[in-house]
Amino acid sequence: MGNFRDRINFIKEELQLVAEDFQLVRLSKYKQILNSIHEKFTNYKETQINKKWWWSSFLEPNHYFHPGNIFKTLPLLIDNKETVYFIIEDERKEKENFWLYEGKLPAIISVLKELSFAEYYIVSKKLNWIICENHHNYLIGSGETIVEKMKFLDKNSDKIKNMKI
Repeated sequence: MGNFRDRINFIKEELQLVAEDFQLVRLSKYKQILNSIHEKFTNYKETQINKKWWWSSFLEPNHYFHPGNIFKTLPLLIDNKETVYFIIEDERKEKENFWLYEGKLPAIISVLKELSFAEYYIVSKKLNWIICENHHNYLIGSGETIVEKMKFLDKNSDKIKNMKI
């Protein structure tokens, strides 16, 4: 199979995901959106848009924790009906090494389950919050609303592990 984006498109087709639930953001909007995300949530400059590990430069407030089961935890943090940005890192690319999609959480999770691990970010389209799963399997978030939810889940992680979702 071709490149990483081709792999994601193949998964999208296999899962029969519709554009409303998961689609690539138009190239004409790509840089503007990524720059806005960087400006809002990191201390990176526009020239550092391709820098890895955005989560290491998240602005306050931020929080991180290891939830055990990421796919059970994400729906407790993000409304399944909300359309969000999904940014996934393509380690094989040197420049513009992120792919930017928009969609709903259930579709994003179904795509992630089909991929070998990659760092990714999920971002409110209103830029209220950002959340990342990094290569250490930690969830890291920035933005007041997501941080509050993450802290609550972190404190109650024993109960969450036993939940059936």
